[in-house]
Amino acid sequence: MRYFEINTLGDEQDKELVFVDSEPEGLDGFGFRLAEGEPTDDVYPADSRIYLNPYSLGLKLTTLVGNSIGYLIAHSSLVEHLRKGHDLSSVELRPVSLYNQRRRPLSRSYWIINPLRFVGCLDRAASRIQYLSSDPEQIVGIDELVFASTRLKDAPDLFRIPEKRMSYFVSERLVEGLQGKGFDNIFLHEVQQQP
Repeated sequence: MRYFEINTLGDEQDKELVFVDSEPEGLDGFGFRLAEGEPTDDVYPADSRIYLNPYSLGLKLTTLVGNSIGYLIAHSSLVEHLRKGHDLSSVELRPVSLYNQRRRPLSRSYWIINPLRFVGCLDRAASRIQYLSSDPEQIVGIDELVFASTRLKDAPDLFRIPEKRMSYFVSERLVEGLQGKGFDNIFLHEVQQQP
């Protein structure tokens, strides 16, 4: 089965699209948990709000909201689609309201998708990885990902990998289910595999 990495930035060229550059209010420094696959039960606010940057121009809503904070922010239509066809038991779903540049409600139909499952499928020998010079085990960057297909046998349809915690990976099965449904601003990059 093929696997893909989701680009959370979305269409950076279209300045009419909503773009998020700050975490929800009220997380008090714990917003990194949503970006790195850690549970937020104890810190997530009941009325979660993201306020758009007053200097941004975009007001057009999309299925996936592009952002610079490493979140997977999806419209409720996509979340419902995922709930119907996929096991989301290892995924935390957090409702979030978007507010425009004037701090007025723009939409209450969005969710932050936080996969909590990590799959150790990175083929370090085949991938192009930059290591810390003082510690050859410490990864500082990955230029090209390659998965070991033998380590993907039990992988869910949506997961993360330990070496790149702020990235999201989806199966070919999940991607095929999205086609023809009208979902937009979803950009994927196929991850190569070694047998």
